[in-house]
Amino acid sequence: LDRAVSNLLDNAARYTPAGGTVTLSVTADGETLTIAVEDTGPGFSAEGLARGEQAFYTSDASRPQEGHMGMGLYFAAQTAKRHGGALRLANTGLGARAELVLPIN
Repeated sequence: LDRAVSNLLDNAARYTPAGGTVTLSVTADGETLTIAVEDTGPGFSAEGLARGEQAFYTSDASRPQEGHMGMGLYFAAQTAKRHGGALRLANTGLGARAELVLPIN
C-alpha cells in the first residue's frame, strides 16, 4: 500500500505545475477506507480515465511522457484489487483525483 500511495503522490507531483497543489486525504466510513490524492494539474483525458489502470498505458496527451512508463496507476490498481478494493480516477474541475478504495474488515 505504501508503494501504491507513493505512486499516486509521485504522479500528482510530476503533473502539477509550479505553484499548484497536491493534497493527500484519508477517510473511513466504517466499511471502506479511502486514500485520495488530488492535484491541480491538467487532469485526465477521457481516454486516460478509461484506460489509466492498464499496464504501459502512456498515450494520455495531457500528461508529459518523459520517463513515464505507464506502470504507476497499474500498480496502484493491482494493489487495491489484491486488498479487495479498487482504484478510482476522476477529474475534479481543478485537476485530477486518484483514490484507493479499500474495504475495512
